[in-house]
Amino acid sequence: MKYLLILILFFTTLFGSAQVSGKIALDGRKVIQEISFSMEMNATGILVFDIAVDVKGNVTSCMHNKIESTIRSTIYAYRAKNLILTQLKFEKGNGYPTFHQGRVTISARLAD
Repeated sequence: MKYLLILILFFTTLFGSAQVSGKIALDGRKVIQEISFSMEMNATGILVFDIAVDVKGNVTSCMHNKIESTIRSTIYAYRAKNLILTQLKFEKGNGYPTFHQGRVTISARLAD
């Protein structure tokens, strides 16, 4: 029973922050100002964006990854991209690369 609890805790923490992935997550760079990683849309699926973060923690580049995204709506892609560029912030640090690469996944939830 103890091992089952440890296993569940491990997988919960492993996949709990799966919205930000890539080199930025592997290097352990923390998100200082989070965004909602889900948006109301008319279909279910995901939007995937490749990002670059500067040493100040600002997202400087956000490119829609059309191959890995399952939502094809341009309107939702622009809304999510603007949200990432204006509101998502990471911790500052000179120990990180000048343009730290990562990936952000936005999940779709059906509107009520």
